[in-house]
Formats: sequence, C-alpha cells, structure tokens
Amino acid sequence: GKFWYWGGFSDLQTKLNCETIDGVPVRVLTAAVGPFSSVWDRAVELFYQIKGGTVDYGKTHSEEHQHARFGRTFLGLYPEWDSEHPIHLVAHSMGGLTARCLVQLLADNGRCRAEDNLFCG
Repeated sequence: GKFWYWGGFSDLQTKLNCETIDGVPVRVLTAAVGPFSSVWDRAVELFYQIKGGTVDYGKTHSEEHQHARFGRTFLGLYPEWDSEHPIHLVAHSMGGLTARCLVQLLADNGRCRAEDNLFCG
C-alpha cells in the first residue's frame, strides 16, 4: 500500500479533516515543496502553493543562484489566506526551516534586495 509522509500507512490529513475543535471542523492541507530546493526556494514555493500563482523566486535571488526566476503555477490550496484568514504551519525537520523562512520573508514583504518584492503580485 501507499506510505504517507504524515501518518505512515494511514492518511493523517484525511483523518484530521474529519475532526472538530469546539464544534468547528478542522481543515488540514498538505503542501509538497522541491526536495532538492534551497530553504529560500522552498519557502517561496510554499507561499505560492498556499496562495496560488506562478512561483517567483525573485530576480536577484535567481540571478545570484543561477536558476530560473519562475517556477510552477499553482491554483492555491487556500487562496483566501490573509490577516483575516490565518493559517497554522506544521512542519518537521527541513520543513521547519522552510516555514520559518516563509514567515521571515512575509515579515520583510518578500524583499531580499531593494528591487525584489516577491509577494505583492
């Protein structure tokens, strides 16, 4: 049978989506970022998987690291994500670094350099 990253032989996402907290249904979504991507690239990929759109790693970053500026296009797992519709990131191992990097990028409005502004589009 299939082996799930979260839950092993049972699909933890499906199991948790059947739960409620104080009568409110739990909504669990799972993202999958590049297994060989840098932490920066994974954080940017995670953002676009959640919000939707074409992954933009940033002009400066992609030039410095000699890779394509744009990546895959996602419909968005939770496009309504904003200050009124917050999310909780649950991660393990390098996923923890990815989540922390995403939080920092959002705090800096996606700017690693003056001309980059990843998350305004």
